[in-house]
Amino acid sequence: VFGESVSVNEGESVTLVTGLTEIQANDVLEWRFGAGNDRIAIINKPAGVTKTYDEVLGGNFKDRLKLDDKTGSLTIMNVRTTDSGYFEVSTTIAEDIRRHS
Repeated sequence: VFGESVSVNEGESVTLVTGLTEIQANDVLEWRFGAGNDRIAIINKPAGVTKTYDEVLGGNFKDRLKLDDKTGSLTIMNVRTTDSGYFEVSTTIAEDIRRHS
């Protein structure tokens, strides 16, 4: 949901969408949360990485994040009151990096 407030009852799941139908081969997508803009998930297609960062924020999201590697949507399971806050998603296109020796 872009720029919208989402209300969820404690214990439910919520899916935050990117608006993308498919992440492209050169895309890097990051989800960030809270005032500290902490990274909680990333999809880096060029590097072949899809990862959630359960350890950030004292492990607040441990075992509760699910990242859709096709669309980049982020599902938060078993929502807690501490999950309230600002979530931001960004997508960039990775540049073709060439090394010369």
